[in-house]
Amino acid sequence: MQLEAKYVFIINAIEALFFGMGFIIAPAMIMEMIGPATLVVGVAGVVLGVHYGITLVAIAILMLVNRNQPHSDFRQNVFLFFIILWTGTFIYQTYMVFAFGFESLMWIITIVSSLIFAILYGYQYYTNMSS
Repeated sequence: MQLEAKYVFIINAIEALFFGMGFIIAPAMIMEMIGPATLVVGVAGVVLGVHYGITLVAIAILMLVNRNQPHSDFRQNVFLFFIILWTGTFIYQTYMVFAFGFESLMWIITIVSSLIFAILYGYQYYTNMSS
């Protein structure tokens, strides 16, 4: 049984919408749950959190728009974009754990989630390469 890209897009879009709306509605609370709120002081952290939330919602919309598209070079490049995005996110979050000692459960869940999505998109990129 082959994993269809549609399901990877849908699951990732749901997660991105969840975190994106959380960052838009309550950025200080989300950052407090994750841990880096102690590093970010004042309004700048809240503004950056809101902009990060808007970016996540835009990425979720991109995922939902692409979920039923037939395979093409553009869709293959979307897979490559998400591989780079989630790999970079994984590296950044792992650095934050080792540099600043964030050990909250929410932070660990986001690290594992980034790694899982990087692997899933890598699998989709590899299996659809010959198409």
